[in-house]
Amino acid sequence: MADNKPTAPIPSTARSRVPLVALAVVLVLGLAGGTWLLARHTTPEPTFVGHQLPPTPTAPSAPPQVVYAADWTHNVSEWNLPKIVHQQQGVLLFAGNGDVKLTIPYQPPVTNYTINVTMEVDSVGPAVRGGTITIEGLDSTGKSQYYAQLLCVGPGQGCHGGQYTLGVFSGHYPDGMQFSDFSIGPYEIPFKLEVAGRHVVFCKASDCESVGFVNVPTTPLKLVIDDDYLVMKIASVTVTVP
Repeated sequence: MADNKPTAPIPSTARSRVPLVALAVVLVLGLAGGTWLLARHTTPEPTFVGHQLPPTPTAPSAPPQVVYAADWTHNVSEWNLPKIVHQQQGVLLFAGNGDVKLTIPYQPPVTNYTINVTMEVDSVGPAVRGGTITIEGLDSTGKSQYYAQLLCVGPGQGCHGGQYTLGVFSGHYPDGMQFSDFSIGPYEIPFKLEVAGRHVVFCKASDCESVGFVNVPTTPLKLVIDDDYLVMKIASVTVTVP
């Protein structure tokens, strides 16, 4: 037979504990959801940075190429030296008692080149009060295309109270000229005459002047060094191209 004993009633404390547990679960879930939403809206989005390549190193510029270098020890004959100029231990010596024009035995086939001359002016010639040294480019008809000239006034050692002149020509009249006073002692100084397209730059050591051409000078040019009554020496002559 079935047991018809009545079921024992659930104590009131047990009944009240069940809703409290459910409420606690709901509160925990609500707080967790709120925290997740807050974190989602306050956490910054990650920034994606593209891959940055290292900078490409710049190749160093190539040094100028020497296309001609005077060798007066072995090839002095190609310079056709007059009697008042002679070679001694690879250096040209000028007596300073006349006008001497020397042609550099090389004609640059390009419009960009540099003439480098290392020289030393000892004094003005004994028979005059002033003298010049000129570097000049002549076209095929003998007309001057450009020139750089040093004027020295005597007496005394070196070149004092002088000036240098830089000029370029189209036809018979100069397109531009620059003048500058200077004095140099009796010691070697590098001089540079650079022709670059429509410009010619003349430098005495690091002191430079520049003028521009109306027309690019014709090539090839005859390059001339003209010593007019200066006692001096030339230690080296080179022609370089970029």
